[in-house]
Amino acid sequence: MSATRWDWRRLVARLPFLRGLVEQREASRRRITDEIDAEIAFHLHMRRSEYETSGMSPEDAAGATRRRFGSRARARAEGIAIRASHRPPEQSLLRRLRSLPLEFGHTVAQALRSLRAAPMFSCAVILTLALGIGANTAAFTVVSGVLLRPLPYEKPERLIYISRARPEALRALAGAGSLAALASHGIKGVALIAPSGPSRVRTLPVGDGFFELFGVAPAVGRGLDSGDFVPGAEAAVVLTDHLARRELGRPEDAIGTSLQFGEHIYVVVGVMPPGTNLARYQVDAWLPASNQDELRFGLAAARLAAGATLEQARGEIEAIAQQVHEEDARPDAGPSDFRLPLVATMHESVIGGAGDGLLVLATTAVLVLLIACANVANLLLTRANSRMPEFAVRSALGAGRGRLVAQLMAESALLATVGALLGSLVAPWATHSLLHARGYPLPKSGQVQFDTWILAFTLAVALACGLLAALPVVLNLPGTGLANGLRGGGSVESRGPRRIRELLVIGEVAVAVVLLAGTGLLLRTFVNVMPTEPGFAWQDKLALRIELPESRYPDGESWLQLVDQLREDLGRLPGVRAVSATTELPMTGLVSPFFPETSTNVGPESWPRYLLHRAVTAGYLESMRMPIQRGRTLASGDNRNTERVAVLNETAASRLWPDGDAVGKIVRGRTDLGETEYRIVGVAADGWSFGGTAKPNPEIFVPYLQEPRAEFEMLIEIDRPGQLIRPATEVVRQIDPSLPIISPGRRSRGGRANGIQPMGEVLAAAISTPRYQFAVVAVFATLALMLTTVGIYAVLAHAVVRRTREIGIRMAIGARTSSVLGLVVRQGMRLVAFGLFLGTVVALWATRLLESFLYGVSPSDPATYIGLCFFVVGLGGLACWIPARRATRINPTTALRAP
Repeated sequence: MSATRWDWRRLVARLPFLRGLVEQREASRRRITDEIDAEIAFHLHMRRSEYETSGMSPEDAAGATRRRFGSRARARAEGIAIRASHRPPEQSLLRRLRSLPLEFGHTVAQALRSLRAAPMFSCAVILTLALGIGANTAAFTVVSGVLLRPLPYEKPERLIYISRARPEALRALAGAGSLAALASHGIKGVALIAPSGPSRVRTLPVGDGFFELFGVAPAVGRGLDSGDFVPGAEAAVVLTDHLARRELGRPEDAIGTSLQFGEHIYVVVGVMPPGTNLARYQVDAWLPASNQDELRFGLAAARLAAGATLEQARGEIEAIAQQVHEEDARPDAGPSDFRLPLVATMHESVIGGAGDGLLVLATTAVLVLLIACANVANLLLTRANSRMPEFAVRSALGAGRGRLVAQLMAESALLATVGALLGSLVAPWATHSLLHARGYPLPKSGQVQFDTWILAFTLAVALACGLLAALPVVLNLPGTGLANGLRGGGSVESRGPRRIRELLVIGEVAVAVVLLAGTGLLLRTFVNVMPTEPGFAWQDKLALRIELPESRYPDGESWLQLVDQLREDLGRLPGVRAVSATTELPMTGLVSPFFPETSTNVGPESWPRYLLHRAVTAGYLESMRMPIQRGRTLASGDNRNTERVAVLNETAASRLWPDGDAVGKIVRGRTDLGETEYRIVGVAADGWSFGGTAKPNPEIFVPYLQEPRAEFEMLIEIDRPGQLIRPATEVVRQIDPSLPIISPGRRSRGGRANGIQPMGEVLAAAISTPRYQFAVVAVFATLALMLTTVGIYAVLAHAVVRRTREIGIRMAIGARTSSVLGLVVRQGMRLVAFGLFLGTVVALWATRLLESFLYGVSPSDPATYIGLCFFVVGLGGLACWIPARRATRINPTTALRAP
């Protein structure tokens, strides 16, 4: 029992708030006991006086009094019981409950007066918390909208998504017992002929029951029903709110309007609510699938049957797909035929790979907030030490420890609330930047919004930050310091707060090192992804993409005629040096593979699985500044009447013929047009092909005259790219006003970017994902580094102020300036060294989470960590040097007179 009691008192002694309540209760008991003891003593004194007056001696009177009174302990206990019986148990509680509003108001008013008396301190804390809370609010807004909010469908948790399935397997899945409904869809980019002019849009050809599956009704009109899929029915289309407003004005006015998508005329029957996205693709319109070819991509949405689970559905779907594959196995099955489909929840399918990046964003925001809280805790500890005389006076006037704790908590909560309000003003702008800095929208970006839930999160984070920052101050509010505060004037600081401040700085440095390590690795990846010299000239180029409709351009001859006309008319514009065409521009993410036959002279480890296949016109390689290393370039005489020829880049030539010259050799293989062979007439210099890798890919260039395509990209080499966009657009419009001019590259795949683009913008879009990841982490790391530097400076500046008298004595007895400078710098750099070591150890483990985002660099890259160490040491040294220089300028005479 005694051991338990001792442990309880020891626990209470470590919690100042509980210790204050216990001390207050014990003081009340002591007061009652002292009052009863005083009454007993007064009663005994009066009785003894009566006996002495009657003639008894003092000894006899004292003995008679004791015999008459009885046990003093029993009388004391009875008196305490009587006090308790005459006071209702709830009286004290009711009194305290009634006084709570008054006490709260008084505490808040006192906190406001205290903060107003220190405006610089208040502003520093508020700005620090505003940065941390604002960053977290913006990150949580994006994460909440994209990852946490459910999809706006009916019972979205029951929806699954099927991809990479053979069309035959999807038709067989109609009888699956684990699926209540299934609807296939394709994906198709088409030309839209609208009142505003031709443009490229993305459509979703869907099967019957698609809209009923999701349970989302159009805002205006109706969805596609079974009658729209009957052969011979009027072609119907459902538009997004964005496309309807862009082309037809109000959604109400769009119903019944006819629009031309590709080769066909469709009647608008419905307009979906703003931000609606059914399935995983961002599209502009939903069309009824006119044939099975439009559903060949093997995509479908399904709803689980009652009681069925995802694993059950996956097992049944894979079993049916395997059976279909065995029954319809074909020896000529190409790489687009899949044996087992991929099955995932609809939410996982829509989010895709964005989830990992958002988790990294949330983690970095939390780390920045922790650094901000550590900085605020340091500032509060520093101010609490300087306020020891105030605490001592208030304690002497009767304020208990609980009162002082409440005062400190109120001040911290007020500062955090004001910081949260200021941060919430910045959060919408930061959220908009996070959403649009990527170059193309995040999944579910339409559901990202700043609402009451985000505001509640901001206030909760603010209160948590306030309590967390005030906790070190409350835990280290010394009892002896209150008694000595009036004598010492708050100039003597206990060891506990100083140690806590140093630990906080070490933690700040460690967290900043982790963020800087991630930033450095992503920077290395960014450099690898986008080299300064991508291997081709892009500074003086304009690019546009053309996709020819089959009705007006049915064959290769018509394609060649249009390309020749475009090259001729665009070449007449002033300032145009050359015009060429290619089926695919580099760095656009588009791939047309050529699968070469395996050679017996080359091992399988070095033989390329495929080459990037580009059909180009004469002059393309010269315009891209990709010089011919051996052999010759492609010429205008290489046409359908001559032998099929090709030019390899150096990577492809070295992979196909590592021991000899590729010029003159024959390479056989397969393209999407069938089996073919080329004679290699030249080898060109390497150029980068993708925005996701800086390693040259094997490429083969063939004459466009020998392999024309209906989809191609024009490359215009001019003097001033920005000044010829409008004239070049007018030239294309004059040749064929119905041709949509599509921006090449990644954004064009979403169907929302139309028009001629400088090649620099194409490259920027190609590296948008790694650039976005690097930029986000870099911004948060910069914030963390700024806060950490301020924290180091604040701790050392406070140490210099506290040690003013010591430094003055040292200088008075002959200490040199260098020794004083070294004293302060060593104190700060010791904290930096500890934090750097701890942060490096944590970073070596934490950066493994970024491995999927890295390219060409490992999570433990030595160069990154060495550079990081030099950077942190240099910045930490600067933060230490400023207060150290201030210490060397202390006047010894003034320092000795200081209290």
